Amino acid sequence: MRHCTAFLVLACSLIVLAGPTSAPRASGSDDGAPGKAPWPQDGADPQHTGRGQGAGAVGKVRWRFAQPGHNDRAMIGGDQTVYMASTDALFAVDAVTGEKRWEFRCPAWSSGAPAIAADGTVFQASQDGRLHALDPATGEERWTFVTPGARPDLTGGSFADYVAYAVMAGTPTLGPDGTIYIGVVGGGRGLAAVDGRTSKLRWQRRDNGHPGTCPALTASGSLAESYLSFRVLDSRTGDVLRERDLPGKGGVLRLYGLTTPAVGDDGTVYVPRLDHTHGGQLFALEPESLSIRWELRGGDEFSQVAIGRDGTVYTGRGLLPVEIRAEEAPDGRRHLVARENPKEPCTFYAVDGRSGREKWKREIGGMVFTPPSIAADGTVYVGNGDGHLWALDGATGDTKWMLDLGAPVSGQPAIGADGTLYVATDAGLVAIE
Repeated sequence: MRHCTAFLVLACSLIVLAGPTSAPRASGSDDGAPGKAPWPQDGADPQHTGRGQGAGAVGKVRWRFAQPGHNDRAMIGGDQTVYMASTDALFAVDAVTGEKRWEFRCPAWSSGAPAIAADGTVFQASQDGRLHALDPATGEERWTFVTPGARPDLTGGSFADYVAYAVMAGTPTLGPDGTIYIGVVGGGRGLAAVDGRTSKLRWQRRDNGHPGTCPALTASGSLAESYLSFRVLDSRTGDVLRERDLPGKGGVLRLYGLTTPAVGDDGTVYVPRLDHTHGGQLFALEPESLSIRWELRGGDEFSQVAIGRDGTVYTGRGLLPVEIRAEEAPDGRRHLVARENPKEPCTFYAVDGRSGREKWKREIGGMVFTPPSIAADGTVYVGNGDGHLWALDGATGDTKWMLDLGAPVSGQPAIGADGTLYVATDAGLVAIE
């Protein structure tokens, strides 16, 4: 499943949670925890910077794990396990050998990528309105949350079903204290915060017409969140601290709105707009005043960004899907699916994060579905819709190497501690050293 599986997932929408359906086991604790996970959540950290701690990949395939389907981005645990959500299952794969350790079958299609707590607990959402907490060693369920208003049997398949009922669609953001920030699309619900140690709901929002999106944690500890407008929320209570609409031709489209923000080391918040009719925009916002520091506009949409250690912002630009429909799976269930034009051309940019000045740009073939990643040595990795993974010099944009993976890249490259890349494609998971 891609990051943009539907307009629900395009917004990386979040899930509002109810109480657990089984007795919870505390998660998020450091007691007996494995080593630090090198890539535990969307963008590697709560700010979604896309920075890895490893480096040195030379473009050689180590192994392939075959799993055709709607595959989402990989995450890397601290115990040498790589996790990838695919269609209706979550797979745990040995990072060294590529052998499957276990799989967890979701009651409905998986929704977004997993996230990994400090103690190794793996969180995976599914489209039936549930969030599953899984044991990293066995894949057994520790507890399950059910979204209020969820329709457990999504067999109707009409567009209205996915608006009237609460549907999980997105990847959790994990705070440094173990809080899980996750939300819902449908039913007028928005962002929620769950204590990852006790599984207790801390707060939840009920935002009619403003479903939550994958938030980024700011330097002050608040949450940067965007969809129909851009907001800063109090992470302790969920209260709106600041909010603003962003300018654009014809305003913010109700279909696409805004997408996942990222936060730089100086606090600047970078927000791409997904507006298929009026063209792409990328905003740099001051974190306190929410004034626009700079804005980029283009004929097509900008991807979620990655932010280099020197403040450089990297993003791809290309056409996003316009056809979203409910599709029947072999088991008779129906799920939201987006159809893309993977071979549309894409321009990839490096931009000065302070001024918005273009440093360099270059063509990289097919469109970019997911954000780029940045290695410790500054190398930028970006995959595209024609199945190629590019390694670019972050300072110049020159190609270090390029690898044909044989299927469209559907997930942000995850960077292991030793520099190995784990890349999801429509054909499965690939490890590259």
